[in-house]
Amino acid sequence: MPMLGRRIPINRRVYIPVKIARELNLASARHVDVTLMHNGRVVTIPASVKVVRNEHGTYIYLRLHKRAMDECGVQILDYVEILGIKPRE
Repeated sequence: MPMLGRRIPINRRVYIPVKIARELNLASARHVDVTLMHNGRVVTIPASVKVVRNEHGTYIYLRLHKRAMDECGVQILDYVEILGIKPRE
């Protein structure tokens, strides 16, 4: 999966192509847990899920919860590595 394991700047939003979202069983989820590597430590942050359609295709949009990011010390434009995304039960 091209997105997992790659360092990206974080801004409380993560866009995932639908093909990858289906592989991760996110297409019908409303809430997920995103596991990140930030400054050498593993952090799990809850996120809301929204489906976005535009002229370029369909994407799953994850909105990371601000309070959880603040508690974990993840700031806007920090570089993180996404280790996993799983639907919350």
